[in-house]
Amino acid sequence: EVSFAVDTKTATDLLLSAKWRFAEKRGTSFAVGANLQLIEVGVSNTFGVQGYLASTFRHTLMDLPTKSSIMIGYSWKEGTQALSNIDFAIGLETMIFPNKLKNHLALLLDFGNISYSLSPSGGNAQNRGLVNVGLRVPAFKLFPSTTMSFDVRALDLFDHAGRAVSFSTVLTFRP
Repeated sequence: EVSFAVDTKTATDLLLSAKWRFAEKRGTSFAVGANLQLIEVGVSNTFGVQGYLASTFRHTLMDLPTKSSIMIGYSWKEGTQALSNIDFAIGLETMIFPNKLKNHLALLLDFGNISYSLSPSGGNAQNRGLVNVGLRVPAFKLFPSTTMSFDVRALDLFDHAGRAVSFSTVLTFRP
């Protein structure tokens, strides 16, 4: 899995992410990933990395199909002290009214001390951590080997200064 993002709210940041799922068995998977970042392009050109290990497992929550994830990692940014940025997050994706909506809408909920970027324009977990909540239209088929999904999320709900809204679309190609 590879992704690319551009954050342009205050300064232009470039984010390139990659994740490799190296094991999957009976609804549980393990992955390793990294988010490489070039922050304030053309100004300070600061380099940063967020690396992590993650596990996702399927289960039911109140009789609803659910996926949960646990992530532990490390963030490093030029100019920061080594071994000071341990990352941790847990997340939940559960289908809302799965019978009526035929598994076409999911509730997202995650808690952690890590933002999507080392210099986020919203949802900054730097001091206290964050709570994010959102909705997802799970992947649906566009073409024989192409799927698409949509997310809308409220980031950092409990901190007024970091609160933000995020919209995303994911295209997946499987040749």
